[in-house]
Amino acid sequence: LRLPVSTYWKGMAPYYAIFALFVALTVLVKYLLTDPLATDMPRLIALVVVGFPILLAVYFLTLFVTTRGMKYFVARKPALYNRLKFITRS
Repeated sequence: LRLPVSTYWKGMAPYYAIFALFVALTVLVKYLLTDPLATDMPRLIALVVVGFPILLAVYFLTLFVTTRGMKYFVARKPALYNRLKFITRS
């Protein structure tokens, strides 16, 4: 707690930036795809069932590739980590 506040913000800035990017992406998807295509409740539910997991997977993979914290989190599940670590190889 004796470090400057900027030290904490530097560590969290990538997470906030990625989150803001995906909020913007989600809003864009909503206006471009969901609003024109979801003309009734079953279509809306179908779009959510298909679209949400895709956005979540892209968000997860983006965090995995760009941040160390997500790599540490995934490393707790060795089977998943072994499948995903090829993404970060140079």
